[in-house]
Amino acid sequence: MQSVVSRILTLPTDTVLLSGHTEPTTVGEERGRSWYAPYLR
Repeated sequence: MQSVVSRILTLPTDTVLLSGHTEPTTVGEERGRSWYAPYLR
């Protein structure tokens, strides 16, 4: 999970993410959510 934080969340804010499990989102929207906080240790 650390690779998601270090590789994806460091992309430009307007980068569109297509997970295939939910609606499209952007890096900026995902940075505003706290789902990845436990992995920042």
